[in-house]
This record gives sequence, C-alpha cells and structure tokens, in this order.
Amino acid sequence: MTSESCPRCGFAIRHRRKDGRCVSCGKNLLPDSVPKVLSTLVALKQDSPAAASQVEKDVRAFLIQKVAEGFHDDRAIIDQAVALFVGEEAHIPSYLSFRLEPEYAKKEVSRVAKRITAELLQKYRRMESQWGGPTDCDLLDLVFEELNRHGIIARQNLPCCNTCALAEIKIQMEATILSGKVVRGFVFYHEQDTGQAPHGELFLSFGAAEDGKEETVGVGQKIVEELTRAGLKAAWNNKADERIVLLLTWRKRRFSQCP
Repeated sequence: MTSESCPRCGFAIRHRRKDGRCVSCGKNLLPDSVPKVLSTLVALKQDSPAAASQVEKDVRAFLIQKVAEGFHDDRAIIDQAVALFVGEEAHIPSYLSFRLEPEYAKKEVSRVAKRITAELLQKYRRMESQWGGPTDCDLLDLVFEELNRHGIIARQNLPCCNTCALAEIKIQMEATILSGKVVRGFVFYHEQDTGQAPHGELFLSFGAAEDGKEETVGVGQKIVEELTRAGLKAAWNNKADERIVLLLTWRKRRFSQCP
C-alpha cells in the first residue's frame, strides 16, 4: 500500500499488521465498528465453481474484482480482462497482480471472460435484489450530493490516479465557478481508490478552492461531518495533507435505485 498516516498516532504507514492494526501504536487503523453484512467482493467469491484451468482461475479472480467495483458494464469489463491477460495493459497498476502466467491465449481469455462476466453479473443482480435498505455506497452517494449543494465539488471514480483526478476536479471547479456558483472546495476518489474499496476501505482526497491550510482543514471537517451524519465511519487526523479514510461495506448498485 502507499504511505498513509495512522489516524490514531500519525505514524506513516507503509503496511499494516494482519489484524488490521497500526504497526506503531497497535490500535485499529479505522473505527472499531465492523460491518456485519457481506461486501459484494466476498459474496461473489462464495460458491465459485472450481476452475478448469489456470487461465479461468486467474480471469475469474480479476472479474470478481471488476464486477464488485460496480462502475463498468459487461463490455468494458471484458475488454479490460483481454487487455490485461493478453496485452499486459492494466487499467490500474494493482490489476497486474491477477496476471500469474506469462502468456495467455486471446481466444481463450475472451471466451472465458464473456462467460464468467455474464455469470457474475447475474449473481450480482440476485444479490442486489435482496439489499433491503441503503447500503454504505448509497449513503456515500447522498453525502456527495449534499456536499455538492454546499459548494464542495464531490466526484466518484475519477480517472486513474491522484494526479489525473486532481487535474480533472480542478477543471470541473473552474467550470462551476465560471457558471456563477460559489465553490468552497472539492472531494473525490479515483479509480485506484475504487480498486481498494471492495476490500473495505476508501480513501478520499480533498482540498479548498482558496490556498491555505486553515481553509483546507475546514473543507475536510465539513466532509467528515457529513459522512458521520449519514452514519458512515470516517477516520481523519485533521491535517490538511492527509486523506480521509472510510471503513465501509462496498455494495455499489448496478441494477436498482436506493429505496
């Protein structure tokens, strides 16, 4: 993982203990409350049929990740699988970990990816139909809508990495200001953050429209306030240069609206 600071002691973390605690102070890196419902990533892994080949095993593991993220449709997911396993072109760097063999046949990858993607999306639809109330992802959607109403430009799953996403959010901020609206700041997570979200944590980047640590901290405080008000678990050390981290059960709707 990239270096982050423990929200409890401020230690710069490059890895965490197997029990999820800080390697410095030994305390939970995130709030103690652990979600009781299954994330889509875990649920999709359950009862998976035995793989007939190594290719099928590797491709399935990647497709479970992509389907669980909840943003791309079947065509995009299949295209990403072929690009990764045939051409070694990873949409985000962490996807390269799914490629365990040096060579994969394009025809086989395409065939396997189409079949498994259809299977996983069908399973996802059945699971989603049983989600009774707002999921953590639903609550996050509502928080971002509220932040937008308060002049904090809030965007989800922006392109690629922090650098690309920051450039994109600044363009959107400028456009919003030119339209005559007041902009206080921004918050976003990007595709590499989305890749981590199904595993239970999501990092949020934020900043202020005006330069200054005080202004930036104020934006961060407002974001955490709205997240907490919605019932989400946020950890942040009140520092302008540290990201906000959420502990959540990732269940992103694909086929329905929040009830």
